[in-house]
Amino acid sequence: MKKTSLLFLTLTLFFLAKPFQISTAIDTGTDKNPIPVSPKSWDFGEVANIDAQFLTPQARAQGLLPRVNAVGAARGVNIVGRDRQILYFSSNRGGPTVGWDIFASATDSEGQWSVATNNGSVKTLLKDKSERYEANVEGLNTKYDERAPSLTPDGKTVFFSSNRLGGSGRLDIYTSTLEDGKWKKPVNLGPRINSSGDDEMPTCTPDGKTLYWASARKGSIGGFDIWMSTLKNDRWSDPVNAGPGVNSEFDDTAPNPTADGETIFFSSYRPGGLGSKDIWYSVKVKGRWAKAINPGAPVNSPALDGCPNPSLDMSQLYFASGREGGYGAQDVYVVPIKKTQ
Repeated sequence: MKKTSLLFLTLTLFFLAKPFQISTAIDTGTDKNPIPVSPKSWDFGEVANIDAQFLTPQARAQGLLPRVNAVGAARGVNIVGRDRQILYFSSNRGGPTVGWDIFASATDSEGQWSVATNNGSVKTLLKDKSERYEANVEGLNTKYDERAPSLTPDGKTVFFSSNRLGGSGRLDIYTSTLEDGKWKKPVNLGPRINSSGDDEMPTCTPDGKTLYWASARKGSIGGFDIWMSTLKNDRWSDPVNAGPGVNSEFDDTAPNPTADGETIFFSSYRPGGLGSKDIWYSVKVKGRWAKAINPGAPVNSPALDGCPNPSLDMSQLYFASGREGGYGAQDVYVVPIKKTQ
């Protein structure tokens, strides 16, 4: 029987702590101004396991192992770069630390992914042996859980969640910046963003000005809701609930907006899907997140499907799934996407 595994994404920035009050006001709509329904704005292609190009049926028959996926779990898939060359995710597959770690992989000149690592860095080479890409996780993992990494497009700022000591709750959001090829000591975003419960699966918009994450804090519609905060004068604003267009009475997590800011993909346990957890998306209509819709198959399956991450050019959607045919409890998959309106 398969164990479960998940992937996470995250981004972070510094702020100055000061007394604050959480905004729990939620736009529920009115009879004269109801929450609109999201239009069907995306077409989805054929889903593929991210290791499928390397691990052909012949390779599997020879006993070769996948380079990215493994026995265990993956959460928080994050692709860095416009040509989708570096992959960050979290997994509980084991290693030198305990529990969930952040892993990284990079593509070579043939588009093949390197073996994922949770310790140090990985470099891929061009045919002339010159360096192509480097993915680095050194300094991010501890003996505690590190989950759902999310990076800025330039790969120099990362947000993630961790249960390491010194936080406000069970899981807090941290950030770190890359300097001279090394990650600085991660910094807790503090009690303005983190609550006494779980705050996880953060992701930041490409401009670095809006942070989305999942939290079970007071003011949530369901168990976990999607919350947001904006950065102004190097300080994060009080958290605001993303509203009933996105959130439901069930757990809604792993938010990830598209680069144009007009669509947000996320995971939800709400009814109306194909499995216990599905991928959903909401489209911004007249400045508000409209009621989310389920893209159906082949994106979703009867298994757990979640942690969606649209590429920066909005041509690919990466996600985690426990569907049949994978190598671990949850694998990383990719599907071509195209915006239709």
